[in-house]
Amino acid sequence: MYPEKKHWIDSTIDRTINNKIYMGDYERYKYDSDRETELFMDVVPPIITRAMWEEVQNKKRKIKEPIVEIEFISSLKNLYVLLVVK
Repeated sequence: MYPEKKHWIDSTIDRTINNKIYMGDYERYKYDSDRETELFMDVVPPIITRAMWEEVQNKKRKIKEPIVEIEFISSLKNLYVLLVVK
């Protein structure tokens, strides 16, 4: 009766938050390794501001920084994992 729910996957989210078209810019040849990417600014009406787009990029960079360091400590019979929060 109801359509099947679709779930967001990591690659879809990543592609979306990295796409400059949402702030009005078009990247030509972005996925062509034989050519240099050409950036055309303000070619379509933006749906987010440049400031919002930059804020997302900054948050992504912070997320990639490790916040937990994993140390493995072995004993004679057991293996323990120690999580050290930075």
